[in-house]
Amino acid sequence: MSTSRAAHTAGEPVDWPAEDPAEDPAEDPAEDPADEPAEDPGDEPADEPGEPDPLDTLVGEWLTVSETANTLRTSPNRVRQMVRENALAMLRTAGSREPRVPALMLQDGQVVKGLGGTLTLLGDAGYDTREALTWLFTANDAFPARPIDSLRSNRVREVRRVAQALGF
Repeated sequence: MSTSRAAHTAGEPVDWPAEDPAEDPAEDPAEDPADEPAEDPGDEPADEPGEPDPLDTLVGEWLTVSETANTLRTSPNRVRQMVRENALAMLRTAGSREPRVPALMLQDGQVVKGLGGTLTLLGDAGYDTREALTWLFTANDAFPARPIDSLRSNRVREVRRVAQALGF
């Protein structure tokens, strides 16, 4: 006599079906963790105290959330909201315990013109924050300077044209 678990009431004999050991993922030889490829250590920020994060070298000067808020004359909560809205980028690197904003993303007490749209285009192209910052702060043959420097020089159209092409 086989009774479903939901229909079982106290006092009735139950004949539960035997569990199939092949369904237990712990015993499945096909899912051996040793068979999985190792993660690329370059995907994560450098965690060793003596090991510098390459992004720290590219970006140079960083601002904390509080410093960014002071520069923009706003609150730290508004800075976090701007990050969520892709108007700014913020990242924690091996050089800091807290997320920071690259100082060059701010100019004359404001966010650099065109930065938000550029970050959105890079995100649409599949770039995460670390990759977007690397692209913005790395010299590129398409520009006379780094993309962030071109944005700061009001060359928004050139930067966006190249950023948009990354998605195709």
